[in-house]
Amino acid sequence: MHKLLTTLFATLATTAIFASPLIDGLQGSGEQTDPVLIGSADDLRLLSTFIMNDVNYSTATAGKYFKMTNDIAFATAADSMLYDFDGDGTKESNFIPIGGRQAENLSSDYRLFQGIFDGDGHVISGLRILYGNSTVNYTGLFGVIWGGTIKNAGIEDGEFLGNGCVSALCGQAQSGSKISECFVRNCNISGNDMYVGGICAANASMSEIQNCYIDNSFVSGNGFVGGFCGLNNPFSGVSIIKNCYSTAEVETRSKSSYYGGFCGYSTNDTAIINCYISDRWKVTDDAESGLFSLRGNVVDEAFMISGPFVDTLNNNGDDYPSVWQANCSGSGTPSLLWECDDVAVERTEIQNKSLTVFPNPAFDKITVGNATGQIKVYDISGKAVISTNSGHAVKTLNISTLSPGQYIIRDKTNAAKIIKK
Repeated sequence: MHKLLTTLFATLATTAIFASPLIDGLQGSGEQTDPVLIGSADDLRLLSTFIMNDVNYSTATAGKYFKMTNDIAFATAADSMLYDFDGDGTKESNFIPIGGRQAENLSSDYRLFQGIFDGDGHVISGLRILYGNSTVNYTGLFGVIWGGTIKNAGIEDGEFLGNGCVSALCGQAQSGSKISECFVRNCNISGNDMYVGGICAANASMSEIQNCYIDNSFVSGNGFVGGFCGLNNPFSGVSIIKNCYSTAEVETRSKSSYYGGFCGYSTNDTAIINCYISDRWKVTDDAESGLFSLRGNVVDEAFMISGPFVDTLNNNGDDYPSVWQANCSGSGTPSLLWECDDVAVERTEIQNKSLTVFPNPAFDKITVGNATGQIKVYDISGKAVISTNSGHAVKTLNISTLSPGQYIIRDKTNAAKIIKK
């Protein structure tokens, strides 16, 4: 019996170690314990090609796991462009969306992403997907996800132009898909037709988006246009957007269109929960909003860079572990917890000399100098563990009840790392 079990375990171990890769050229079988690893622009292109060309495109990624291993920067020089989508003889684009339509014809089959894509706290920059005046729909890093998941990823410094369902992250989320803890920043997103949004153009059929944001970006289209999403909750079931914000500028080019600072159109007002837009959002022409133009909860920009706004996004501690904290650079709108790694904290300490903390490390008490407004101490999960009232510029905090380890202390605009002994 012992020999039989030993042989069985050895066989299982060998099978796991030498499992065939799901995609030629990429490491990983796609199982949860052996995800497909994505570490470069070419790796992302292999994933896109796998879905768009595979004969089993409708199920090829269903239930499979994918994980980023590095930040990925796409080259943006003219001589590095690979695709001429508009047929004008010039290559303007460097990526084909992961999933979507194989052709302009709307009757052509969907190519679907149905897996679990974990950015693992990494950022993709420099994406250029420019379809020009063609009628190709579903533009973004992901064209269509169907019962799939995207999490812990950022998109920045990108440019996206398509016909309909245009976004930076996801053109359309369908059939119970989930998007969480993602951001879009410094992007230009434009649609020639309808359904345009920064994070997801169309969130449909019981899909959910939570804890995401778009910042410092421009979104434009002809109808159903929103800074965060163009369309929410069409078709069957209730699709949810929760704990999110947008500071994007919005443009709509039709006076009869639906548009909003946050979402262009939602069939159920209660499907957008605890979501916000800055009062600096604007529409750049004289278009008139439609009957269901949902702008989210408009808050002034000063509040959006404050500690209380971080607490608001974290549902005042009701959501645990917390995923939001003050901006990593020390000023600006909230960041996701995964953005603020040790390197980011160290960078913040160097850039913001005004906030002083001593002694550091400390056993029981610390003194904070030159603080502005309320001070909070966060543990490594992002949960606020100590708060003070606004007031004096010098404050002494009792940290004796905290467990030994690393914490982050923040005032209104600055941050520092502290060590509790």
